[in-house]
Amino acid sequence: MSDEQKKIQDILSQYPTKRAATLPLLYMAQEKFGYISMEGAQWVASFVDISVTEVLETASFYSLFHKKPVGKNKIRVCGTVSCALLGARTVGEKVCQSTGIKKSGESSQDGKFHFEYVECLGYCDQAPAMQINKKTYKKISPEKIEKVLKEY
Repeated sequence: MSDEQKKIQDILSQYPTKRAATLPLLYMAQEKFGYISMEGAQWVASFVDISVTEVLETASFYSLFHKKPVGKNKIRVCGTVSCALLGARTVGEKVCQSTGIKKSGESSQDGKFHFEYVECLGYCDQAPAMQINKKTYKKISPEKIEKVLKEY
């Protein structure tokens, strides 16, 4: 049994029904395929015994699932009140300027980055907050953006 198959079995074993494992398997599909493609939706559907349409409907409800190819590194800047008041827009503008991305929801032409404003990253006390993939940057400033992006 491959590592992937073991992970799938582990996920399925954590839920009372296969259908309940749809979200974690969608996350796994997004990591595997880069976004929720038709192939990814079929892959998930094959494990949870629901239709591809139901998988796609589920994915469309959540903003963290990408429905089209996106850049390799996902940059999220919190746009809620605390972060906005402490400069999130300026941080987002610097990210766009540094990566060549025109606006939130788009990817860089070289495919390295995808940028979007999100509702909340949960760091209101350390605003503004930015996340790249799974790493969070707190009290981020436009002056720090270039250095952070060089890591990616």
